Amino acid sequence: MQCNFWVSLISFLFLPFATWAQWCATIDPSSIKDYADRLHIPTAKSSDNHLFGLTLHIVESVAGEGGLTTEQVLDEVDGLNAVFFGTGIQFYLCGSQRYIRGLNSYDFQSGAALNQAHHVFNTINVFYVNELTTSNLDALCGYAIFPWSGSLLSRYAVVEKSCAGGGKVLAHELGHYLGLLHTHSTFNGVEFVNGSNCRTAGDLLCDTPADYNLSFGGLTGCSYTGQFVDPNGDLYNPNPSYIMSYAPPNCLRRFSGQQQNLMQSYARELTIEMNDDCPEYPELSISSDTRSLTVVSGQIIEIPIHFTQDMLHQPREITLYFYLSSEAGTLGTIIDREIISFDPSSTSFSHLISLQVPLTTGSGAYQLTAILDADFKIIEQTKSNNAVTIGITVDNGTFDDVVLFPNPASDAVRFFIRSNSTRGKFKVRFSDLNGRLLKEINGFKSESEFLNEFNISDLPSGMLAVVVEFELSSAKFPFLIWKY
Repeated sequence: MQCNFWVSLISFLFLPFATWAQWCATIDPSSIKDYADRLHIPTAKSSDNHLFGLTLHIVESVAGEGGLTTEQVLDEVDGLNAVFFGTGIQFYLCGSQRYIRGLNSYDFQSGAALNQAHHVFNTINVFYVNELTTSNLDALCGYAIFPWSGSLLSRYAVVEKSCAGGGKVLAHELGHYLGLLHTHSTFNGVEFVNGSNCRTAGDLLCDTPADYNLSFGGLTGCSYTGQFVDPNGDLYNPNPSYIMSYAPPNCLRRFSGQQQNLMQSYARELTIEMNDDCPEYPELSISSDTRSLTVVSGQIIEIPIHFTQDMLHQPREITLYFYLSSEAGTLGTIIDREIISFDPSSTSFSHLISLQVPLTTGSGAYQLTAILDADFKIIEQTKSNNAVTIGITVDNGTFDDVVLFPNPASDAVRFFIRSNSTRGKFKVRFSDLNGRLLKEINGFKSESEFLNEFNISDLPSGMLAVVVEFELSSAKFPFLIWKY
């Protein structure tokens, strides 16, 4: 049995830095011949430029826990293009990232099934998963399918989410996708340091120095200081900057000239198979002139939201979600949602959105975030302009320490109390002036400030006696209100 590198792998083992591994499978003899034949193709002209669309799939085992934000996805693509800069090959997002439901952990077989179920035609499909392992459960960072291993439909790349960042792992995998072997490949035999067999061993490229596999150590930072020797006894001197080596990701930054030529050869064929551009996905964005507001708990506020759209071909109704959080950097909880109607004939429009600050929101600083299509039901060019954040200051200082309002009241009354000592369970009793109990409501106060609303639409009209009584402190707060 021989080894065929139809996939490439990166694994994290018990070493001081990220280590890269490989997987062994039965070889297709015609595969490596195709690779070897291409090594004699004339140098690609610098005018050969190829632009490929990427479809990035973020796999969630639990809905809403994708693990990669839009900003991280854009950082991946920016880093990828930085590594490929000067090669004549660049990449762009073919629509925004897609969140799909799947498993928590994947291996080669389940990865192939994932691609088969979600592959987007005429694009390079990359799947980001929570965990990636070999069949022996060894942890990996990624793998990709080589161009000689099947049709375009069966080719894809997988990256573990924890290994994403800066596009280095993705660049390594797409190097394999475009036909590159590892610089330390031994499929064709061990390459000698003196270069005498560089055309027939290692990665078959003569401008990449013989490499023993940098995952075994020998690096001080990004400089090789090891003492490893080849079968002839010559000291290795590998180049840790080559993206197809197993140097730590922070060292990887470039391809050799012959690597670029080889990728160009496969890229020319890939360009023929793929669309010149992606389907026309729309671009949606929102903004607001309001930057901050000062409110009281329960207040209804109005916020002008401006919407723009480009390349929308049919009317769509898209949900605008509002989140409120007391912690910077977190979305918090959904407090409202609005259905926004987009018309292809209107490229921009505005809505005045009314929403209520939750009654349970105490005095303090909050972030109100509006997100258009937070559940990713619309595939867009990007999702970078779909959110706007407004600073909210809740100031209940105008309230008395204990108050029941409004008075008179029709359908509901609100009870507010500001007290550090009065907490826990309480009851609200509504009685007529003869002392007959009409309604009793249970509640619980956990914070210093408490504001809640009680429905009284079912009570008779007239003067009512209201008593709020706390169980632990025995505190009582009596009120008289007029119900009309």
